[in-house]
Amino acid sequence: MKLLFGCSDLMAAWVRARIPFMDPDGFGPCQAIGVVDGRGKIVGGVVFHNWSHHYRSIEMSASADSAKWLSRRIITGILSYPFEQLGVTRVSSVTRPEDDRTRHALEALGFTFEGTGRRVFGDADGVSYSLLNDEWQKGRFGPARTEEKVRHG
Repeated sequence: MKLLFGCSDLMAAWVRARIPFMDPDGFGPCQAIGVVDGRGKIVGGVVFHNWSHHYRSIEMSASADSAKWLSRRIITGILSYPFEQLGVTRVSSVTRPEDDRTRHALEALGFTFEGTGRRVFGDADGVSYSLLNDEWQKGRFGPARTEEKVRHG
């Protein structure tokens, strides 16, 4: 698997088409990262949107066609974008309460459940998760952990 940069409009549309409760107007201004397999086929994508330069926060949405699209290297590469390139202190993600697959994935990435927002998606509630820079830095996919793994190889 490889990361695909520079195709934000294509990737944002690809991710949006796979999220059933997504706003039909899309993400607005955003940056996206794709994940392609060995044949160059898109298997997953992440969109970073709702960027607040002032508060140094951004929202993340993702979708995939394959359960095997994420590896430690891919996850570190994806999360390096907001934390290292943009310098954010917080990445957030919102999904529906019944979306157990996404909730489990967010928790596995180190995101913390923050609460339930009422009628976030029109008539449907949303659950909010966040990952802070210091949590990512020390977490299992952050640079401190990755460097440690390389040293102890």
